[in-house]
Amino acid sequence: MARSTSRPTRLAEEASAAAQSMAEQARALREAVAVFTTPDADAWHAR
Repeated sequence: MARSTSRPTRLAEEASAAAQSMAEQARALREAVAVFTTPDADAWHAR
């Protein structure tokens, strides 16, 4: 029985690690592109 629950547990742990990694990458990307925003960017997108 332990063998049958081991794989789903491992998959869940891998999915959790991947989600955490993607969240960190998204944070880093937002930080990197933040220098490209302008004060009136929202007004331009509202057109």
